[in-house]
Amino acid sequence: MEMLRPSLYQSLDEAKAEIRLLKIDSLETTFELVTVSLKDAPGYAALSYVWGTPTDQASVIIQGQHVQIGRNLASALVRLRRPVDIQDDHSLGGQTFRRSVWSCVERILPFRTHERHPALYLWVDALCINQQDLEERAWQVQLMGRIYSSAQVVYCWIGSIDYSLAFNSLKKVAHEVRRQSRSQGVDTNKCEFQPRSLWRYPSLCMTTDLSGYFPSNKAWTSIWKLLDEPYWRRVWIFQELVLARRAILIGPSDATLSWIDFDAATVSLFPLGQRLIRGQKQKPFFISSMVWLKLTRIRPSVAAVLVRSGRELLELRATGHQTDYITQLEWEVSSFAQVFAATDPRDYIYGLLGITQLPISPNYNGDERTVSSLYVDYFDGWLKAARIGSANLSILPLSFLSIAGAGRYCVPSDLPSWAPNFPENARSEKRDLGPENTFFVGVTGKYPYVISMTRSLFVWGFQLERITYVADNLATDVIDVNVKKFLSFVNGFLARHSIYISGITPLQAIWRLMLQKPPRHANEEMAQCLQALMGLEAIYQPVLQEPKQLTEISATLDPEALLNAFPDADLWQYFREAQSWNGTSDFSDIIQLQYLNRHTRCFESESGYLGMSYMGIAEGDYLCVFCGYDQTAVVRQSNAGHYYYVATSYVLDIDTQSLIERGKIEPQWFELR
Repeated sequence: MEMLRPSLYQSLDEAKAEIRLLKIDSLETTFELVTVSLKDAPGYAALSYVWGTPTDQASVIIQGQHVQIGRNLASALVRLRRPVDIQDDHSLGGQTFRRSVWSCVERILPFRTHERHPALYLWVDALCINQQDLEERAWQVQLMGRIYSSAQVVYCWIGSIDYSLAFNSLKKVAHEVRRQSRSQGVDTNKCEFQPRSLWRYPSLCMTTDLSGYFPSNKAWTSIWKLLDEPYWRRVWIFQELVLARRAILIGPSDATLSWIDFDAATVSLFPLGQRLIRGQKQKPFFISSMVWLKLTRIRPSVAAVLVRSGRELLELRATGHQTDYITQLEWEVSSFAQVFAATDPRDYIYGLLGITQLPISPNYNGDERTVSSLYVDYFDGWLKAARIGSANLSILPLSFLSIAGAGRYCVPSDLPSWAPNFPENARSEKRDLGPENTFFVGVTGKYPYVISMTRSLFVWGFQLERITYVADNLATDVIDVNVKKFLSFVNGFLARHSIYISGITPLQAIWRLMLQKPPRHANEEMAQCLQALMGLEAIYQPVLQEPKQLTEISATLDPEALLNAFPDADLWQYFREAQSWNGTSDFSDIIQLQYLNRHTRCFESESGYLGMSYMGIAEGDYLCVFCGYDQTAVVRQSNAGHYYYVATSYVLDIDTQSLIERGKIEPQWFELR
């Protein structure tokens, strides 16, 4: 947004908690800014929206001045010139019906007149805060909690796409969820949507779109696209949804959807999808197979799920719940920032202060408050809160190491290597590596702490052993290169080892490392491995520069080699059962291998353990376990003696106790910088 002229922005009185409101008149083409105090403000609405890219601009007139604002905001203001029905969607009544009918009549009458509706007073951050005044911006951010919680309604502008079909369809689902909750005598929050109730809505049961390559259902497709909107991924929007007394989703059409209905519908659909995937629900005859498949892919927006936790915090705080529990819950809610995105790195912390009320004051003056110092202080506060040790809530002190590390993102950063890197985490694909390492569970007395002056984190733990071999693959989007590097590592590992350190065969070790989950039985493990390798061969053999790599691995198709690689499998039983297994497993496993080849590197340790970590690991790094962290860590020692945190890792079948006893390793304090 361009710098507005000073006449638009008169100074606000912080002592009076003054804010500006944008006055919108339905018959005027210009807007007006008015100053009010939150202590006696008139009824107003607040807008929740995505700012968009700085280059996509539109012009509006405010008090006679042309002002450049984001095009997405301009579209929202155009919509809000028309009245919005803020009746709760489940509150049926004649007044709502009559208003809907009259709205239709107004549209078709050629002699209709333009009615002047009452002016709307709207709080919208881009215009109501002087964005060029860093001091005003900082203390207005501190008022966000009051601004959104005091608004009569928060309008959630999803964007310029018309989601009328999704809105109306979700209303139907929400209506059925409430019907089911009443019949079962349970709260809607605990009610799972029952697909048999869809018989009342044929448009949600049948294939309705034959225009694309695959048949589809327009309603469920619209819902899926709605849930995938960037709107749900912004940290500020999460706070706005938590604080709103009443939230209404709006778009360019007159259709609306209350948050009550959106929440009831989308959250109840998620457990249904999980059951369908596991085959725990039988498809009703009136639902098409395509719709049934679509239901398995419906996921609630992350915001919708986490908003409930945020509102729980507000409710507990209002009822005067025990202080220690509230303090820990505040910090835990602050950690939700890791699943959202923000333009300014400081907003991952500032953007949730209206909910969390952490003892941190917003400061956008880079000369006084660097991003690095803010993150160090934030993590220091996190550690102190985690140390409270409430019996009702457990915060893992070093849990943020999962989104930290010099080797995790491989981009320059001013942050200490151990600090949570919210900005890069938002830009990366989310994936956790492997199950927990529970070696330090229950150990107390050696608590991690921060020294702000040197930006150091001190942690207690064991330096297990050195990484001696790292797969020679680098991050690249050239798929055949990734596959080539992966297959080279596989062939080398198979040649170096006749048996893995935990007693399984090398090919089993490779496969279990890739999937990071134990097999249900040996036959299926063998089937998955072979299907994936055969799939890679079929897809990439023509483009590989050294096709013999795949041919070497394909030797496992020989019955004798198969039995050697999977000694617990029954080869002939495998061939009899293979026809009945899930035919999608081979494709999903290939996708898994492609992802791992692009984002991770395999390694071996001194003892021969096989592991996986992120692209920045190197030979000579150390595997460690830390008190207060449930993953195996990778660190790099500096010439000065301190360490840099590299990344989280997954080490297959690692026996931490045996390594410590065999190597007579003593625990130590690690200084991470």
